Amino acid sequence: MWLMLHEVAWLSLDTEVNTIDLYGNCTVHHSGTSAAAPEAAGVLALELEANPELTWRDMQHLVVLTSKRNHLYDREGTHNWTINGANLGFNHLFGYGVLDAGDMVRIAKLWKTVPERFHCIAGFFSDRKVVTVGKPIQQELFTESCRDNPESQVRVPRRQIRLLFTWPNSTLYLSDLLERNSKPNKPNGNLA
Repeated sequence: MWLMLHEVAWLSLDTEVNTIDLYGNCTVHHSGTSAAAPEAAGVLALELEANPELTWRDMQHLVVLTSKRNHLYDREGTHNWTINGANLGFNHLFGYGVLDAGDMVRIAKLWKTVPERFHCIAGFFSDRKVVTVGKPIQQELFTESCRDNPESQVRVPRRQIRLLFTWPNSTLYLSDLLERNSKPNKPNGNLA
């Protein structure tokens, strides 16, 4: 059983999703997350039925580890697949790919719970940076406080920012999660 989580995937391929319709009928004239979200919830329910001891972190791991790329592509070519340090493909539009309910349930039955989420504070920037159009700014933070934790979270106000992360294992990741803001920046150009 294959399921799609992102409406962009279906829309970019100009295809339609087979799903249930009103009055117990089926339809092939449907696309988007209104079908994917309940289907994904159903797959996660199957996971929990296979192993009721799963935590939310276990379920995240299972989604990532069992998702399939399944020939997904970005027709505009703006979001390529990258391989991360765990040797898993990731795409900004498609995430880790298509849910594979069969694999998720099979692995969930044998799954050993992952450790609790590790949280550390590496530091923060208190100085303000002025952004000038056409001139990038760079801010680096070197810290030893999260040395044993390969996961990171960066909090930045949403403006015209793209973040390039270099993970400890040298995986490069360009984040478009802070997409360009349609509203103009404050007149003085400050990020805060």
